[in-house]
Amino acid sequence: MIPCDNLTRLYCRRDPFGRPKYEFKILQMSGRHEMTVDKVEFKETTAGASIPSFLTLSAHEVQILMDSLWEAGARPSTAVADIAHEKATEKHLNDMRAIAFHGLKMEVPK
Repeated sequence: MIPCDNLTRLYCRRDPFGRPKYEFKILQMSGRHEMTVDKVEFKETTAGASIPSFLTLSAHEVQILMDSLWEAGARPSTAVADIAHEKATEKHLNDMRAIAFHGLKMEVPK
């Protein structure tokens, strides 16, 4: 293990027995020490009460989680994927429009 400063890794993997479930594991490394979460406890709350965070991750740590979700086979919902695809297509078409109008030596309409 490489020593590091307080890196939290939240891993995800598919259930090893083929059930449609995902397992999550949390590992925190501090120096040469490793710690893991034993359990998450649910507590009753009142409607409208503030909900405390049970885990805070850096952008790098979230990327590790997203990568492990992807490797486990989890994908964004269709709606999210469609929105991202639509935005990418719109950007591409705007770029092609700009190239075409530039080639025709015309101003791009707004």
